[in-house]
Formats: sequence, C-alpha cells, structure tokens
Amino acid sequence: MATAKISVSNLYVIMGRNYFKNFDKILASSWRSYDRKSYNEWEKRATSDGSVSKVSSNTKQLDHIQKKMKIDITKELAMCKSTICSKDLNIKKDAIIKTLTRNLSTEAERQEITNLVNSETNTSFGIRHENTAIVEFQKQTNTEVVGQQKRFNNSLGVYNNIEWILVGLIDGLTKNNEIVEIKNRVGSPNKTSTLRHYEEPQIMTYMWLSKSASGYMVENYKSKDGNVLNIIPVSYQVNYFEENVIPAIQKFIQFFNIFMNSDDMKMKLMKGGEAELYQAYQELKI
Repeated sequence: MATAKISVSNLYVIMGRNYFKNFDKILASSWRSYDRKSYNEWEKRATSDGSVSKVSSNTKQLDHIQKKMKIDITKELAMCKSTICSKDLNIKKDAIIKTLTRNLSTEAERQEITNLVNSETNTSFGIRHENTAIVEFQKQTNTEVVGQQKRFNNSLGVYNNIEWILVGLIDGLTKNNEIVEIKNRVGSPNKTSTLRHYEEPQIMTYMWLSKSASGYMVENYKSKDGNVLNIIPVSYQVNYFEENVIPAIQKFIQFFNIFMNSDDMKMKLMKGGEAELYQAYQELKI
C-alpha cells in the first residue's frame, strides 16, 4: 500500500497558523513520499524551459540563481553557515542577500531571494547548535536529558488507499519523560515566557506521541560568550491532539486528494503558486 507522510514540524501550517508561507513545501513533501516518480515527472515538465522548481531545495534554487546572475557566493554561504553566534550569522547573511538582490527590479524577486537565504542559513545554524543548547539546558535546570533525536512514525490510518504517517524527531526527552524542544533564534533573546502560537502544535503533538504531560520549549540565542536560554515550561492540554490536530490533518488529506487529481494545481505548485493553493486549502469545507 502506498504511504504519504506529514511532518510534526509542519502541523502549524495546515492548522492555519502559517506565518512563513510553507504550504507548497508540505504539499511537495507529501507528494514525494507518496509517489516520487510522478513528482519527478512533473518537476521535469515544469522546468523544461530552463527554470527551477519553486519547491526544490533551497540549495538547488540558490545554485540556479547564482548561475543565472553569474555570481558565485559559494564561499560566502559556507562562511555564513560556519558562524558561531547569531550576530555574525546575521551580518554575513545580510551581505549575501545584498549581493544577490543588488540589480533586481522587483520587490517580489528580492523577497524570494531573501527567504531562500534566510531558510538555508538559519536551518543550518540551528542544527549545528542544538546539542550545545541541550547541554546548557541540563546545567540550568539540573535535569538529565536521556533521549535525543528520538524518531516517531505514527500511522494515522488509511484514506483513499493511502496510509498516512505522522513523522517527527524530538530534540530531547528527560528522565521524567518531559519533551525538550530547542529553537535556535537568530534575533534577540525573548524575554517573555509565552509559547509562540505557531510553535504550540509541534510540542503539543510531541507530548501526545510520547504520552508526556509536560515539556519545555527552549529558545536559544547563540552569542560569542555562549548560549542564552529562555526556557518555557509547557503543559499538555487535554484532548489537544484530538480536537486541534486531527481535524486539520483530515482537511489536509482531503485537499491532497483534490490536488493529486488536478494537473493545474500540480503545475501551480512547481511554478510558485503557493498563495493560490493555500487559499484554496483554507476555503475547503469538510
């Protein structure tokens, strides 16, 4: 039986808490996990004019932009990714964006490149500093983290002859079965103890998957002097998964079925029609 996947880290988008315009990446990811051959065929068709798919990797899109502009920022990107603090990351990142957008005529083009550079460098920076944040968390809370990078593959059932799988990877689990979720920030440290609205679905779902009653959202700001943490205790809300996550997943599955039967939607995905696709998803009634 064919399978399709939904990542826990992407639930905030399908639950209507999308501030970052990632709906196209989620559709593409589910499509690839379900039918990679079909996905590759559509990507080839959409890029036969020498363009690049708007749902290909950040690296691939940036490589395409460099070749098109005849600019090589490979060295600058590598230096940016190897930075040890958020301040240096932002300085180097801004320099790269300035180089790539210097001769662009439209704000849309500038924003697209800015988003690509931010996503590519911020993700790399965050992954590299997760472990140091875990170490600092243990020091500050005197809590032992016994499980790191635990993977979940939770079957959601079969719909339209597709088995849907909820996948996730938690940053840490304490000896008391508490979830530890690390968010490496590139801006100034947050001084409030309020859980961000769009980050609630991820940690709540990890608690549901782990049968955990509590956890910590750990915001980490990496400076030259070390890690500055903002530790936010989180308690599981009774029936959160059943009442908030499941309905959103059911809606996404229904939309995915519509999407897979629409050549127009598939081409829109490849060509950058994310806004139109997301609006259609939001308007879908189930």
